[in-house]
Amino acid sequence: MIKELYIPLWGGLFLLIFVDLAILVYVAFTKLEEVEKYLKNSSEVIVQRRIWGGGVVGRIMRLTRVGGLLMHPEFYQKHGLVDIKEVQSMPRGLRLWVVIPGFIILVLCIAMFSLWAWDEVFPHVFN
Repeated sequence: MIKELYIPLWGGLFLLIFVDLAILVYVAFTKLEEVEKYLKNSSEVIVQRRIWGGGVVGRIMRLTRVGGLLMHPEFYQKHGLVDIKEVQSMPRGLRLWVVIPGFIILVLCIAMFSLWAWDEVFPHVFN
């Protein structure tokens, strides 16, 4: 039974990752600038915008950095990279557009690693 699920599991994980990446690109091109406006005094955002620019990869990199900033604002505030009041002033819905796709990609990558590790540790299960 499990042998028949191996290929569909990998296929499903890849499909979900590509869908999530498409969502990340959508958010990077439709929501990122609005998010960055709320964090206009954040040195982290200013530096990342200058480093990565406005291409597809650059926007996704900026989005992931902003996602980390939104998930752990205390860390960034401790290092003087963001004003916590700016983070708190951002509407919750806008924050969720950034945080949820990043969290989903993390979960999917962990699932892929787990499936690979399971096959390495218990090769007789899937073969």
